[in-house]
Amino acid sequence: MIADSKAQETIRSEHERIIAAAEPGSTAELVERLSIFYHSEHVKACQPWILETPFEVWRDRQLAAKGIVL
Repeated sequence: MIADSKAQETIRSEHERIIAAAEPGSTAELVERLSIFYHSEHVKACQPWILETPFEVWRDRQLAAKGIVL
């Protein structure tokens, strides 16, 4: 249970770092970083339920949360 909690915190902070690192106007770079994160071994091992959502749907949700629409 503790390991799951720590894994979620790691993923959350990594996700927030990816979103924050994107500069305005660099949507292509942000999409690439989200793709790398989504397909990472870390997500497969620690948060596999993310993979139940197709990448395109998940990506669009992440971008919409930042006010970016493709």
